[in-house]
Amino acid sequence: MRAFLRTRGAAALLLVLALLALAACGGGSGTGGGDSGSQDGSSAGPAPAPGSGEEKGGTLVIGRTGGVDSLDPARTIAGPAHEVFRLIFDTLVRRSPGGGFEGDLAERWEVSDDGLAWTFYLRQDRVFSSGNPVNADAVVFSFQRMMSPEVPAAAFLGPVQAVEKVDDHTVRFILAEPFALLLDILSTEYFGIVDPAAVEEYGDDFGRKPVGSGPFVLKEWVTGERIVLEPNPLYRTSRPDVENQGPPHLDQLIFREIPQVETQLAGLRSGEINMITGLPAEQAVLFENDPNFRVLRGLGGISIAYLSFGMVPAEDGGVNTFKPPFDDIRVRQAVAHAVDMDTIVDTVLYGYATRNKTPLPTGVFGYDPSLGSLVPDYDPEAAARLLDEAGWTMGPGGVRQKDGRPLAINFWSLNMGSAPQMAQIIQNQLEQVGFDVEITLLDVATYVSQAPTGDLDLEMLDQGWPAPNILNSIVGLGWGVGLYNNPDLLDLLARAQSEADDARRAALYRQAQEVLLKDLALVPMYTATVPLVTRAEVQGIKFDALGGPLFHDAYVAP
Repeated sequence: MRAFLRTRGAAALLLVLALLALAACGGGSGTGGGDSGSQDGSSAGPAPAPGSGEEKGGTLVIGRTGGVDSLDPARTIAGPAHEVFRLIFDTLVRRSPGGGFEGDLAERWEVSDDGLAWTFYLRQDRVFSSGNPVNADAVVFSFQRMMSPEVPAAAFLGPVQAVEKVDDHTVRFILAEPFALLLDILSTEYFGIVDPAAVEEYGDDFGRKPVGSGPFVLKEWVTGERIVLEPNPLYRTSRPDVENQGPPHLDQLIFREIPQVETQLAGLRSGEINMITGLPAEQAVLFENDPNFRVLRGLGGISIAYLSFGMVPAEDGGVNTFKPPFDDIRVRQAVAHAVDMDTIVDTVLYGYATRNKTPLPTGVFGYDPSLGSLVPDYDPEAAARLLDEAGWTMGPGGVRQKDGRPLAINFWSLNMGSAPQMAQIIQNQLEQVGFDVEITLLDVATYVSQAPTGDLDLEMLDQGWPAPNILNSIVGLGWGVGLYNNPDLLDLLARAQSEADDARRAALYRQAQEVLLKDLALVPMYTATVPLVTRAEVQGIKFDALGGPLFHDAYVAP
């Protein structure tokens, strides 16, 4: 099982951070079968009659900072791409608003008694925007592509060995061992089903000419400027969380690449754009009481921000150790006591976050708020006492010393969203109890390339993933807490990943979190909620089980 526990280092981080890049800072999971929506999935509501006053349409222009490298799920794990191709491709299953999972392209599924075979029965009325059928051949083709070693997201399929065609509308996943997280993985847009004929026709250009069965189709892509989507006229869905079961009402949905937040805000106020996703909290709060705009609570419940400590790899391949000065748990506890997380949530994130003292996001299976009692509360006086006990005495300039060495640390953070401001607050609070803190701010790509060999003592990361195996990524990055290889923890995570019974799986994840917190390998901070700001004329946006925007019912009022 260990072979499937750790995902590929840099690829794993990029995939997890992809959601956070999308969030610009920062649903529940479970098990289930079948579909709580209609079984035929073909009930599109009647179109409004021309001139009836009920016409819905318009152009929704979304401003965002990130660019797209590819719209092929097999070629990218970038957050900005995810935001687009979730509108172009459908998946076999999706998360249910009520918890658990329901069918999307699959009508239902079955699991063998030994957990090694999952059989999915496809809806027979679904087609790609090209008119080609969504059938077993298309599903097998899509997953054979995704399972190739060079595909960034392939590692998340874990012990899936093969995907086989049973008949034209039935496929079977063959596993090397039970994998409780399979539905979590299959519900992500990275495993959207592609049109094989389009892939074969366009080859390497499929990423610029994607064809799926989702609600929108690609109309135009001007690199560095805009991506234009139009409704897929052949689209049908059985989603219970939208009213419109057919093609979206919008005439067009345009993603405008605008690197500067200030320019986005100016465009929103002027009407040049009418929606911004992932706006920093300090900007979003300015629109809260303005009747010309609406602030919607978007992606939330699937991210966890935390502080973690640098580690030293064991030369013999054994258990790694914390870097000094954090090799003394009292110094790690002092950090937790010194930082006022509530102030960060209230004054930096303006309440667009929930204080979370556990390693799992608040909306993910296995989250247990009672575990927060294991994390030291904000108490600067307790932090000072612990440092005194650890032999760090106050020296000149308010910096503690021990054996002639200052209590100096390198503090790394991503240079995105509100992170730099939070880093400065943490720096100030640590210095008040005697640390000397130097901040290093890095973009995602630089962080990924430098962190494995970088000289970091303390880091602040914010990761997002809608399943409890986010813990696998937290301890599997290859630096910082990613080098935390406590054998008890790894064993618990491996057992949890293959446990089919929800109660036993939750107990295993609780034990895994207890290991992390009792050793204080990380200091949990918060789970973010990402605001979406729209002009008042934008109507009908709904949210899926994970808080992602749904545009099926959306329109722009004249």
